[in-house]
Amino acid sequence: MEIKTLINLVIYQTDEVLPYPQILEYINDAIAEINTQCPANFPFTEVDDYYLAIPETYQRSLLATFASGRVKQNDASLEEANQWQSRFATNLNAFKSNYVIPEAYAPTDRIIYNDFSDSPYTGGW
Repeated sequence: MEIKTLINLVIYQTDEVLPYPQILEYINDAIAEINTQCPANFPFTEVDDYYLAIPETYQRSLLATFASGRVKQNDASLEEANQWQSRFATNLNAFKSNYVIPEAYAPTDRIIYNDFSDSPYTGGW
């Protein structure tokens, strides 16, 4: 999907007109949040890009939704911002449950921590 198209969708959804570079930052913040939560290494984007790393359905339900929440937060429309953030959280949970991160975007520096919470040795040294 063209990033300009995604930005125009955010403008349409929020009925707010902000400069493209500002909305682009919100879209890249959404990508960073997805990368942190999934984990993944989806690349950031630029205004003139045609973004292929995430399928269009998820671009609409995640990137545009997150950016719309940020636009409303910027506008001090906190109730609307909370609604967009809640929708993003719901969509992100569905993404994590249903979408398999392609190998090209899988993290290579993943650290696995052992969970010792069931260990009988819970005391100190």
